Amino acid sequence: MKKLLALILAILMIVGILASCGGGDNNDLPDDDKEQNEENEQGDNDDAEDDKNNESNNGTNQNGGNSDNTQNGDNSNDNGNKEEEKPAYVPKVESTAGLEFKLNPDGKSYTLKSIGTCTATEIVIDGHKGLPVTSIGEDAFYDCDSLTNVTIGNGVTNIGEGAFDSCSGLTNVTIPDSVTSIGDYAFRSCSSLKYNEYNYVKYLGNSKNPYVVLVEVIDRSVASFTIPDTVKVIYDSAFRGCSSLKYNEYNNGKYLGNSKNPYFVLVDVIDTSATSFTISNTTKFIHSSAFSSCNSLTSVTIPDSVTSIGNWAFSSCNSLTSVTIPDSVTSIGEYAFANCSSLTSVYITDIVKWCGISFDFDANPLWYAENLYLNGNLVTDLEIPNSITEIKPYTFYGYTGLTSVTIGDSVTSIGDWAFCNCTGLTRVTIGNSVTSIGNSAFLDCSSLRSVTIPDSITSIGSFAFIRCSSLTSIIVDENNPSYKSIDGDLYSKDGKTLIQYAIGKFNTNFVIPDSVTSIGENAFWGCSSLTSVTIPDSVTRIGYSAFNNCIKLTSITIPDGVTRIIARSFEKCSSLTSITIPDSVTYIEMEAFSGCTSLSSMKYRGTEEQWKAISKGSNWNYKVPSSCVITYNYTGE
Repeated sequence: MKKLLALILAILMIVGILASCGGGDNNDLPDDDKEQNEENEQGDNDDAEDDKNNESNNGTNQNGGNSDNTQNGDNSNDNGNKEEEKPAYVPKVESTAGLEFKLNPDGKSYTLKSIGTCTATEIVIDGHKGLPVTSIGEDAFYDCDSLTNVTIGNGVTNIGEGAFDSCSGLTNVTIPDSVTSIGDYAFRSCSSLKYNEYNYVKYLGNSKNPYVVLVEVIDRSVASFTIPDTVKVIYDSAFRGCSSLKYNEYNNGKYLGNSKNPYFVLVDVIDTSATSFTISNTTKFIHSSAFSSCNSLTSVTIPDSVTSIGNWAFSSCNSLTSVTIPDSVTSIGEYAFANCSSLTSVYITDIVKWCGISFDFDANPLWYAENLYLNGNLVTDLEIPNSITEIKPYTFYGYTGLTSVTIGDSVTSIGDWAFCNCTGLTRVTIGNSVTSIGNSAFLDCSSLRSVTIPDSITSIGSFAFIRCSSLTSIIVDENNPSYKSIDGDLYSKDGKTLIQYAIGKFNTNFVIPDSVTSIGENAFWGCSSLTSVTIPDSVTRIGYSAFNNCIKLTSITIPDGVTRIIARSFEKCSSLTSITIPDSVTYIEMEAFSGCTSLSSMKYRGTEEQWKAISKGSNWNYKVPSSCVITYNYTGE
């Protein structure tokens, strides 16, 4: 009896399976194919025929697509579910030996700096010391004409400007799907490079996805072509000069795409005098300069399908007053909102997603907008959530409305320019997990009064706190292994380098400690209170722009150990009347004393012949009065 029941159940299951597989049901099909089949089953044969025609015409349709469903983005795969966070990439192999790397601020990945000592003609870029390589730096392989083959691992997201420029012998490059941005001229003058050609277009990619990067249209006279939906990057110049190209027009926009998604990339605006614009909700890319000079545009709706906003995309939209950046956006290109002079407000719904955007230089709309709204609430006192591990470069660049920020203990790095020009920022609390502060991270935060550096920080980038005109103290945890504080100023742990003088102090005189051998770049830049600085004989190096714009400084004596006066060291010290230069100096670099308009006396401790033998850079004494007297063989203090 049990065997009979089991047999009956098995038969019923088989019947059920056959029923679910038969009758045209599409449960095993991708979502897009399911939708299309369902439409066909409902009798929409005309639409299906249109789809076939569009496919044979490479997906271009002058009237803007196949159906209202396509126009409204119903072919998208968005079911309202949040995408699961992907685990960090684990490199499969070590990169080719000899390549030069630098550890990224997050301490968990590397940037490839240059070819280093590598002589291999075929190289692999994947891991270094067990950590992933995530970026290839600017000009990393410039003019490496012996290079023939490059394989890039799946951890790399960025290929810098000019990275492979003039690699004339390069024939093959494998670019992974992980790449989201490629700088200008990255593969310029790579005359031997082989591209993946498809439907009149050149691509770069990999064996599984040959179409990661859309490089250019081969035949500029072509009327139509199809863009695969696996494209991750589109070159700015990709469609330039394609005067015969027929676009898919929808709601005042010119689009390119494919039969499934004719609106994959928004290329241009038809009527540039329009005051409002709604982008198709299946669009992935807003192409370079798409809205450039739409002077009457006051509002634009960017759907949550968009992942990339191209270079100059909204430049000179000088009537645009606000913009909502959806959570889907992962990259914004350089100058994307340049000259948007009326922009006052930026709206977002997820601060974690915002902190995950890769901004290029001058890409952040906050540079122009005064207000950032998070779920409708104005952001002034910001607390970085614990789910964020990195504050990327330019994340809050130019946001003048920010008054305080608390950086949680989950954050390990503060990127370059992250809070640059946040002129309203008065207080910052840095968490105990932060290990690095990037270049210019707090540059021009003119209201910032004090900063406490925890013991976890081992790297502070160049210009990190320069021109913070209200900064009166930089306090360093006594257990910090790399830095220390003396009287509120920042020094290397051994006290040999004065890194940053807190220029907001009202002191008029300052004596540099005898332990100091080097004055850091921009160490006193913009200090408006000091009239005199005593430099001890222990100092052998005065860094780039060290005393630039110290407008009240009246006299300076350079100690005997200094051999080179670095560029712009005393530029625009407009009250400087006297400077003493030792005979140890062999080179005065460009603009070292440029703009010292009150300088009347240079006292040189060597002979006139020695003075003439000193190499002098361009404009080393630009705007120094011609009446300035040089005294030779000076022996005074």
